[in-house]
Amino acid sequence: MNTAQSGNYDLGWVYQNNAQGAATVSRSVYINNGAGTPVSFAPTTGSEWGEAAMSGIPMEEGVNRIVIKMPEGQDSGIRLDKLNVALSGDPDPVTRSYEAESTDTESPFSLYKDTVLNFGEIGEQVTYPVNIPQSGEQSLIFTYSNAGGMTTRSVYIDGVRAKDEHGNDLKIGLDGTESSEKYSGDGYVIIPHMEAGTHTVTLKMEADDIAGSVRLRGVTAGYFNEPSVRLMDAGLASMGATHIELGTAEKQSEGPNMLAHEYYPNRSKKMLESTKESMQEYYKFNAAYENLLFGSKADSAAVVSVEADGGNLATSKDGTENTLWITVRKNEANTGFERYDVLHLINLLNNDDNWRNAANEPAVLNHLKVSYDIGITEKEAPDLKVYAASPDAGHGLSQELKYIWDGEQLQIELPSLQYWTMIYIDKAPGTALVQPIFSDDEPGLPSPSPTATATPAPERATTAPGGADISAVAVPATPTPTPAPTPAAAERDVLVLQAKDLNPAVDGTITIAVNEDKYNRIQLPVSVAEGLQGKKLQLQGSHFSLNFTHDHILQLLEENKGKITAESQIQITFNRIEPQAAFLPGVKPWVPAGSTYEFEFAVTTADGGLSRLVSFRSPVQLTLKVDDLEQGDLNELLGIYAFIEPLKKWEYTGSRANTAEQEITAELSHFSRYTVFAYDKTYADVPAEHWAYKAVRRLTAKHIINGMTENTFVPAAKITRAQYAALMVKALRLTAEGPAPFMDVTADSWYAGDVAAAYQAGLVNGRNGKRFAPDEAITRQEMAVMLAKASAIHGSIKQTEDVNLTFRDSKEISAWAQSAVQQVKSAGLMNGYANGTFAPESGATRAEAAVVIEHLID
Repeated sequence: MNTAQSGNYDLGWVYQNNAQGAATVSRSVYINNGAGTPVSFAPTTGSEWGEAAMSGIPMEEGVNRIVIKMPEGQDSGIRLDKLNVALSGDPDPVTRSYEAESTDTESPFSLYKDTVLNFGEIGEQVTYPVNIPQSGEQSLIFTYSNAGGMTTRSVYIDGVRAKDEHGNDLKIGLDGTESSEKYSGDGYVIIPHMEAGTHTVTLKMEADDIAGSVRLRGVTAGYFNEPSVRLMDAGLASMGATHIELGTAEKQSEGPNMLAHEYYPNRSKKMLESTKESMQEYYKFNAAYENLLFGSKADSAAVVSVEADGGNLATSKDGTENTLWITVRKNEANTGFERYDVLHLINLLNNDDNWRNAANEPAVLNHLKVSYDIGITEKEAPDLKVYAASPDAGHGLSQELKYIWDGEQLQIELPSLQYWTMIYIDKAPGTALVQPIFSDDEPGLPSPSPTATATPAPERATTAPGGADISAVAVPATPTPTPAPTPAAAERDVLVLQAKDLNPAVDGTITIAVNEDKYNRIQLPVSVAEGLQGKKLQLQGSHFSLNFTHDHILQLLEENKGKITAESQIQITFNRIEPQAAFLPGVKPWVPAGSTYEFEFAVTTADGGLSRLVSFRSPVQLTLKVDDLEQGDLNELLGIYAFIEPLKKWEYTGSRANTAEQEITAELSHFSRYTVFAYDKTYADVPAEHWAYKAVRRLTAKHIINGMTENTFVPAAKITRAQYAALMVKALRLTAEGPAPFMDVTADSWYAGDVAAAYQAGLVNGRNGKRFAPDEAITRQEMAVMLAKASAIHGSIKQTEDVNLTFRDSKEISAWAQSAVQQVKSAGLMNGYANGTFAPESGATRAEAAVVIEHLID
């Protein structure tokens, strides 16, 4: 702009700030080469234009350059119409207007959203935090665009000039990408050694660097995406193939490496130790089952469907995104293996079409029903057996599966699936026994498969069970083949009760106390269902108790209608597993803290069999006794865990501890093996003296929050709206019924279910009517609003009088957030900063999110 004389001037920015949920935003104004002056733009309504005033701004005579700049970060944005300029203090000022259409919008060296623009002048530098998952040689990969020729930048790690393996100053070369809008992920540099943890990586333009301007979008540690590698290897194996690896590690002693580029070998990607271990399991699996994997032929006409939770899961035959990829292979021409059909199930759910390059870790699917049109009937294959094997668990050992016939269709019960499970069907088994292929003393293996045994003759109680011993007499019983989980369990008896043996209900609960040294099962006649209406049945052992409702009995009987008679018996089995046979992890973070049990809920059938209830339509309550723990604060980290047999891993169930009674309770949807652990997981960047240490440790133990890597939490990182919604949903154990109504929350996104559950519970709204903005940082005032709504569900906020907010920046809290901030502050769920501010527009950090959620559920 041109001014007629030097002096102070008044500037008026004519603008609109009327986006949905708009708040006051700030911009910096620079006059010529002076320092920036902040100016605030308050929200406007509708089509009205506001004017943000600046007074006493010094200008020179002649040409002046005025720059208005958005500070680092993101906000809802403003519209600028024009700039009005008038001489300060002039009684009859002449106002000149500069329209927005005449402005120059070339970007200087600056940050726009996630991209650094015009990085090319000597002295300019860009610094990123980066998480290194394991110590050793590292590859740092930069995403960039470069409209010119090759240019270089100097590399600094944690503020120190990086050196190559020969001790020379390290530079990265960034080749041209044809245009500034075309980005490449091939810019990488090798760092000879970095320790695991959080570091800063700086690129700086030095005087000796090759000139050129680039845009930068970020840096990542170059590691193969383990879920992608595992899913792709599973896909190849299901098609009768395997991948070929070329090249070797930089040091021969480190063994083979994987090809890091599709066109030429380079060192830009490393393998995590966990990826190497997974690949070893896949290699062994391929070798063990090579005749079924590679000697069979795919049957594209085969029909397979999969159900979970009563609904069909999406399936495909070609690896389509967000499906179960199913391949059926047969062995008619595979000499010696003709009797086998093979079904491969690969879990691509919650993954998009880029899963071959960067996949999400598949969630474990439980209690699947796999229906397969086998093309023969039970009469043609009366001894048919079905097995499952997976390289993801148990060293690939086979597990026999339950199934039922439905004409020419098999309905197979698959306990769980994570990455890949191979189901193989032996239509004419030659032996009923699976021969062991490992020695009994090999470490880390599950207990041998149980062999068939006859059920011991039960005893019939003559008096009601209670604290006293029960005398019993043996009665004849027809032996029924049932699995014997442990020899100790087989030696114990079944306690048979009649309706008259039951104690009267106390507070609506009938209690059966059992001597676990003598019994591991109880039986009740099906007729007791009538007397339990409106009551609960509690089975109480020395270290456990189970609480059943009348509805559980009804469900068991309804699902076996036509299979049972008036003489049928309800059977509840409880086996305590010895620690050495329970597959308990013996290293941190796992601290065993209670006994291990396996439970069954079943009914005897007219044909002498036993029909087990697979899942409950309403939860069964389990309480386990907790051991005395030497380290007292471990009591805050307790949880009940269920053992996922095919994966040979323990899974958190969600539970609540009563430390005064030294017991812990969980609501179960099915029976399995259960035990108590204190999950003592800590992170290198959240030491014990960190203000968020307790919250991060407790939420990690509840499996509500995870680290960014195995060893780092990155407490200062900003948390997105989708991530925070997911934490709330986990903390409150919410579930979704249908999708969320937001255009930017696609069904295949990892957060789709969590956002839908949060929306349906009334926790979240969009940034506007149809946009949720899942990847944008959540502001502190948005976090307060969600927290207040969540506390209404959880009952954390009691009715209190409104408290005036005394934050120094209270006026900057948006009107729609004022009440929520008042509530969460008065309830002690959320506080301001030490300088007296609340910072409503600041992005919330991972540490702050952990602390407020811990306050919520405490």
